[in-house]
Amino acid sequence: MEQRYEASMVLTAVGDSLGYRRSVSGFCRSGPKIHADIEKESASGVNGVVVAPPSWTLSDATVMNLATAEALVQAHASDDLTAVIAQHYVHAMKDTAERSLGHTTTQSLRQLSRDCANWREHKYHPREGGGNPAVRATAIGLLLPCEQDTERLIKTAVESCWITHHHPTAFLGAVTGAAFTAYAVRGLPVREWGNELLITLVPAVQSLFESEELLAVEGNNTRELHRFVEAWMSFLEERDLPRPGVPIDRGTYLKAPPAPKYPEPFGVSERDEYYKSLSYSGWGGASGHDVTIIAYDSLLGSSQWEELCSRAMLHGGDSASTGALAGAWYGALHGYRGVPACHYENVEYGERCASTAAQLLRAAARSARSNN
Repeated sequence: MEQRYEASMVLTAVGDSLGYRRSVSGFCRSGPKIHADIEKESASGVNGVVVAPPSWTLSDATVMNLATAEALVQAHASDDLTAVIAQHYVHAMKDTAERSLGHTTTQSLRQLSRDCANWREHKYHPREGGGNPAVRATAIGLLLPCEQDTERLIKTAVESCWITHHHPTAFLGAVTGAAFTAYAVRGLPVREWGNELLITLVPAVQSLFESEELLAVEGNNTRELHRFVEAWMSFLEERDLPRPGVPIDRGTYLKAPPAPKYPEPFGVSERDEYYKSLSYSGWGGASGHDVTIIAYDSLLGSSQWEELCSRAMLHGGDSASTGALAGAWYGALHGYRGVPACHYENVEYGERCASTAAQLLRAAARSARSNN
């Protein structure tokens, strides 16, 4: 378990670095061009890339995820946890000057008071459905991986999002990022994650929205929540995966459960077009629904790390965000299995990620003991 915790944090950084590539790949809209650049860099393809500064640096995604993780370690049992997370986000801004921190996050953090106690005053905005909260919430799933932690996980993820993004798509993205990490830790079959999201998490999130009056603000209505659900439902139908209203086929000891259905061909160019089709504005992975779907789809469709890199980290969308998410989930599932050492031995902030992961594991163990 210790290695899986470490790998989840460290491979978040690796996925982020591969997807961002000092902003060269992070803002390139062509997957084929990104793959061609990788082939020029390494004769053995992405597995031969040495992920290390200065060529391969982190975007804001890992910096903000580390801020979440370190806040959780410091104050996970505190009544002021969200304010502490907000304080860590404000501090992390100092390290994002050349890491492409989003405008919404920047402006929201600048409006906080010195002690960040006014984070609840952030109100709905129709363009705050971004994917950053999903990435930075993955550490929450490492702290709260157990089924009995679900209610607390949801509340923590929603409030960590609320600090900067007040929109149902962003809230649900954050919950998905945290919950899928928890599912990976506790070994829930990957093909069932989307179904669990729709039948368990979404109703619980909606109840929280109503209790917190998050859907009562003018303009912030259930339509946006339904769009997230519809996007996920459509995706699950397309892949013929377990979903509400369809019995789960878990197979038998003689026969594996059905594999997800992919179109033929589904190469780099086809994936670029598919990711665009999922998005709000043509840049796949920039919103709470498509960043989670793309990362999850990449994990489902990959039998090895190299393929995951191709699908989640080397595409013409927000590949830093989708890469960070996919890396977090892969690490929580498999540890470093199949990952070349040159990807993680010298990744930026690798030691900090590993140290924080160890502290999260200890905090999670203490939390589990207190619940028993």
